[in-house]
Amino acid sequence: MNLASKTDQWQQRVIDSWRPGSLILTSGGRLARQLQHRYRLQQLEKGHNSWRPLEVRSLNSWLHQSWQDSWESKAPAGSWLRLRLWYEIICNNPPPAELPLDLPLCQTLDQTYGVLIRHRLDPTETRFPSPLIAWRQHICREFISALSDLKRWHPSELPLKIVGAVNAGRLSIPDSLILAAFEAPAPIENDLFHLLSQKTNVQVFTLPQNKPTNVHAVTLPDQEQEILYLGQALLDSCQQFKPGAIGVVVPNLEVYAPVLRKTLTTLLGRPSTPQEETYNITLGYPLLEHPLVQAALLPFRLLGEEEKRQVLISLILSPYYLVWARNRHQLARLDRMWREMSPEADLDSLYARAQKSEPDLIQHLSPAGVDLRHLLVPFQKRLSLSAAEWKETLERLWDSVQFPSLADESDRVAYNHFGLTLARLVTELGSWTMDSSAFLTWLRQALAAEVFQVSASEHAGIQVMGLIESRGLAFQRLFLLGMTSTALPQPVRPLPFLDIEERRLVLGATLKSQYEFAHAAFHHLMAAAPEIIFTRPEEIDGEPVSATVFLPAVWQRFSVDFWSTPDAAWSRAAWLRSAWKGLRGQHPQEKEEEPRVASIRLPESISVSSLAVAFHCPFRFLLQELLGLKPLSEPMGGLRPENRGQNLHRVLACITRRLRSQHQAGDLDWPQILPTIQTCVDEVHAKVATVPSWQVERRRLLGEKLGLLRLWFQEEIRHHQAGWRWLAEEISFKGLRVDGWPTALNGRIDRVDFHPEFGLLCWDYKSGSSPNFSEVFSHLSEPQLPTYLLALLQGLVEIPGFPRLNQYPLQAGYITLKSEKDLKLDLLRADAEQWQDLIDLWRTRLAELGGQLKQGLFDADPVPAAPERKREQLCNYCGLLTICDRKHFEEGRTN
Repeated sequence: MNLASKTDQWQQRVIDSWRPGSLILTSGGRLARQLQHRYRLQQLEKGHNSWRPLEVRSLNSWLHQSWQDSWESKAPAGSWLRLRLWYEIICNNPPPAELPLDLPLCQTLDQTYGVLIRHRLDPTETRFPSPLIAWRQHICREFISALSDLKRWHPSELPLKIVGAVNAGRLSIPDSLILAAFEAPAPIENDLFHLLSQKTNVQVFTLPQNKPTNVHAVTLPDQEQEILYLGQALLDSCQQFKPGAIGVVVPNLEVYAPVLRKTLTTLLGRPSTPQEETYNITLGYPLLEHPLVQAALLPFRLLGEEEKRQVLISLILSPYYLVWARNRHQLARLDRMWREMSPEADLDSLYARAQKSEPDLIQHLSPAGVDLRHLLVPFQKRLSLSAAEWKETLERLWDSVQFPSLADESDRVAYNHFGLTLARLVTELGSWTMDSSAFLTWLRQALAAEVFQVSASEHAGIQVMGLIESRGLAFQRLFLLGMTSTALPQPVRPLPFLDIEERRLVLGATLKSQYEFAHAAFHHLMAAAPEIIFTRPEEIDGEPVSATVFLPAVWQRFSVDFWSTPDAAWSRAAWLRSAWKGLRGQHPQEKEEEPRVASIRLPESISVSSLAVAFHCPFRFLLQELLGLKPLSEPMGGLRPENRGQNLHRVLACITRRLRSQHQAGDLDWPQILPTIQTCVDEVHAKVATVPSWQVERRRLLGEKLGLLRLWFQEEIRHHQAGWRWLAEEISFKGLRVDGWPTALNGRIDRVDFHPEFGLLCWDYKSGSSPNFSEVFSHLSEPQLPTYLLALLQGLVEIPGFPRLNQYPLQAGYITLKSEKDLKLDLLRADAEQWQDLIDLWRTRLAELGGQLKQGLFDADPVPAAPERKREQLCNYCGLLTICDRKHFEEGRTN
């Protein structure tokens, strides 16, 4: 049998004491609504078809309504008007400490002012002055003066204004008042209550207290486990009580609320009507976090943040912008295009590249023929406009791109709230002008302060609330979540602009005050339900936490493991049922797969770079080179390695081309050749000369005393002293054929040197790490150098003045310019005879690979001849790993 709690009995006494003409004032709106609901049910149980409603209101509601009824000439200042005044005052009167002059500082000052007023303390006076407190005194005087000039006052003064109206006889009061659940009123509220008791009959109903008797305390490993346990317990409780009779109180509700919403929705489902609500959480979302609001602010962010690519793709793919809906799949290609551009690329650069490579995308991007960049011009320029003008500008852009496209009730409520918040901000900021960045900051703060919540019943479902909202509420079963020593009592309120004496007088500003408040609140909670269940985590973010000091009971350790033993509650979760069905289902025994054949026509010719991909991994060659499926480029800061490598190749080619005659003559004095080298660097980087990352690259190449190119040239001097001369650079060839390989090969040799005795030397530039001897000669995984030599042997390379290149001995190597410490001219310790032997081996390997590909076998088998570590390294750095079979590689590694 369910017994009524002390709070339940207390509520009934409050209702029974009411008579027509009386008014019940409560400390919170939730208690007022619960009393009204309880009174209505009682009248229905008595068979009444109509009755006089219970007159009950929260104190704040009654104060605001009373002030409106008094028709006073002055009005309370809105929050954004007050913040604007604070901002202007602190800009004209900077603080003595190094504090940022921003909105958070203004909000702290406004909160401090309100706290002092509510505790009957003068913000312009103090007994313990300090430079910071003296500054607070001064700007508070300025603030009071500014409000007075505008005929406004601070909302915290409302009880004082009502006291003045009552004393002046301008406000009528009820025949009698009932004060319910005012355990810790502010001093100015006490003054109001004292005055009312002199004017009318006042009854006071203090909240009942109780000791923890019928309680059950459970400790879980962490907060996630705590939520899982609560989900089970709530569903079990719903079998015994109506959901509206079950309460959950969470001191740190802002921490638990997001996960609680997901858990309760999973277990209890989504209601189709407000009357079918299964739960209600008092803490709403900040309006700023709603997807529609985030989408609305994208135009500001596109030109004001570093991650412009992500903002653009969010803008054109957002379901709230209808103008791009039909072409979203095509426009998504812009994301890949921007990823492949240099980090300094902006919207203009993207337009230029798209116009050149995919002009149809520009048409899709421009709504109704209007250039998107034109719509964004007001947000890009440093215009100083009023809030009203920014609102008009934003609305013109929204109209052009057909924003918003609303999907459901949540979107409609959010859009209405957004419009009201924007209008209120515009009104309170008035004619004050600012740039787009400043306006966005104010708008964000306004939206963050606005709480968004779709309407829900407080009586039909499980009630989830914070500590303050629970005051005076009664339940059949109550869960207290997160009951740790850091949650109850709460930490001291951060009020940096109070002196020592003011802190002693302000509720929550000292440890003693917080403890006393938490102690009273705890014992009120103990009277709220006949059965109470405590839960807490053993650790938070990996740090152990202790239980609240107010519960000396023995805590029972518990854990939830629905993967091993799911209970009936969590079995309601569709994803868990699907997982269990898969785990328990019959799985057919895997059969050894036959080799998969890809029927695909090979191209007539491929580049040597594509051939290198085939040598590394046939599967990657199929996807990346034949099908054109490339890994999505990840955005990165600084220069992309491929961009740095391409420019370095162009710089070296320019240097050897312009200095060839001096190199032939042995005129290698660094001061004389430095201007030519600087000219080559500047010409190659001309288009990006103003970009900081390329400026850093220029310093890396030239240096002040010893740059990368000077170190390279020192190696070239030693190479020159050995008898080698620069012959040609960037020599292209086409149509190389090898028996057994199905396509022609095309390529370009970075440089060829000549030696009267040793013949020709092919160089391949590397801006990163270069292959070693084993990779070229043993693993046969690097085909570039053998291909170049074979092209020379077949007479496909033409160099003026050297008609018969295939008659010379041939060598090859790598010129590595990765860093000052990793710079070398590497001949791989091989002479012309070793290179000739390699060419013969390489032809055989190429024919084997060609036969495999002609059969349609593109196995994910990287470099079969390489050791395991090398093969694993190739796979780890491959961007196609997620769609790769890797069967042979995985089996080999396992064995």
